[in-house]
Amino acid sequence: MNETQPALVNFTVETFPNERDMEFHLAQASKRFEVFMPRFKEAGLKKITFTKIWNKESKAMVGWVFEYENAEAYQACQSLWKEIKKPSTSKTELLS
Repeated sequence: MNETQPALVNFTVETFPNERDMEFHLAQASKRFEVFMPRFKEAGLKKITFTKIWNKESKAMVGWVFEYENAEAYQACQSLWKEIKKPSTSKTELLS
């Protein structure tokens, strides 16, 4: 498969109460993706892209594009998404 042509693309939008919460979430997501990306790649996730969504209501929003090799790769990554969404058990983990 060509790196630029994934077989399955998922687009997800997240809305936050304010800009501060969104920036905190993005910082935490970046740290978790660093840890989880090798496992995601092994399962078939090719690429993650995010963009801030600007809108006239001034809502703090992020759009995520997830590019998978195929539908089976999407399914294989679902258990990893559940794991990555688990809250941190360590306060220092959140602060580092």
